[in-house]
Amino acid sequence: MNNLESIASIYQYIQGAELMAIGSDYSSSPCRDTYRFYGLTVTLESDTPVVLSFFRSLYSRFLVQDESPGYVIKIVKGGFPYSCLAIISQDMVCLIYKTRSGYWIISKQGDLSRINTLLAGDKPLESVLAETRRDFSEDNPGDREILQAIAQLVLHNYLSRQKHCLFLHAASVSWGNRGILLSGYTGRGKSTLAVELIRQGCSFFSDDVSCVNLPATEILPFPLVLSLREGAVRLFPDVAIAGKGREVSNGQGKKRLLDIEDIFPASIGEPCQPHYYITLTGFADNARLTPAPKREALWEAVRSLHLIIDDPGYSIMELSAVFDRLDCYELVAGDLSQTAELVINLVKSG
Repeated sequence: MNNLESIASIYQYIQGAELMAIGSDYSSSPCRDTYRFYGLTVTLESDTPVVLSFFRSLYSRFLVQDESPGYVIKIVKGGFPYSCLAIISQDMVCLIYKTRSGYWIISKQGDLSRINTLLAGDKPLESVLAETRRDFSEDNPGDREILQAIAQLVLHNYLSRQKHCLFLHAASVSWGNRGILLSGYTGRGKSTLAVELIRQGCSFFSDDVSCVNLPATEILPFPLVLSLREGAVRLFPDVAIAGKGREVSNGQGKKRLLDIEDIFPASIGEPCQPHYYITLTGFADNARLTPAPKREALWEAVRSLHLIIDDPGYSIMELSAVFDRLDCYELVAGDLSQTAELVINLVKSG
C-alpha cells in the first residue's frame, strides 16, 4: 500500500467515526455534562463513564447545570475498521489505537490536508494496526490516561481558537498584579512549588495548564483541581489537607485531588499580565535562580503548548509578543520554603 492509499484508508476511518458519532444519542444524563469556560458552553457526551468522571473531577469549578448544549465533544468506542476510541467535535476528529508498540493517534482538523498520523518505519499505518491492535479497558490506567489527555487537548484546541488564547503546560501564580509562569517537565515540582508560593502569599491561577490570553497579554485563572503526589502532601504539615479532596492512583503512584480553595480560601487570582517565565530544571541542596536566554525559553514554551494540531511557526509569532514582556529564568529547586522565597524576592525586586 502506498502513501496515497494509506491516507485514503485513514480518511475512511475518520468518516466512519464521524458517521457513527452523528448517529449516536448520548443526550440523557449521566451520559452528558455541560461546562462553562470564559463564557463559552462546552458539552461532553460519552459512552465511557470513566471519561465523564475524570472531567467532573478535573473541571468541577466549570461544571454547570441545566444549560443548553454548546460546542459538543463526543467520546465513543468504535471500530473503523479496527478497535479504537474516537474523540469527535464539530471541527476535529481524533482516533486512538492501542497496539503492542504503544498508542497511535490519527487526528484531523478541517480538511484532509490537516490529517496528522504516525507511521512505524516503512510500514503503512493500516498494516501496523491490523497486526498489533489491542482492546481498550476502562480499568487500565494507561488507557484511561491517554484518552483523558487527548480529550483535554481537543477541549483546549477549541478554547484556544474561540478566545484567542494559548494553553501552556505550566503552573501559574501571581504576586500582586505580576504574573509568574512556572514551566518544566512532569515531576519537576511545578504543583508543589505553586502550593508553597500560595502558602507564602501568592494568588493561584493553575498548577498544571495555564491559559494566556493573547490580545490582552494576560494570564487567565484556569483553576483545575489541584493534583499533589503523596510525597508532596507530606511537605505541607501545617496545611489542612488531610481528609480533603480524594485520592486516586495511576501508573506513577498515588495522588490527592483538591480544590485549591478548600485549603487556601479566596486564593484564586484575577487576570494579570505575566512578568516572569521560570523553567524548573532540577533539584539541588541549595536553590539557584539564573537568567535564561529568552529565545530558548520561548521555544520551550512552544513545545509545551496543549494543542493537538499546531503550526510551530505561527505559535512562535503569537507567543513572541508575550515573551517580549517577560523576564526568563531557570530554577534549580532546593529547600521548598527557600525556593519559594527566592521566587518571591525576585518579583519584589523587579
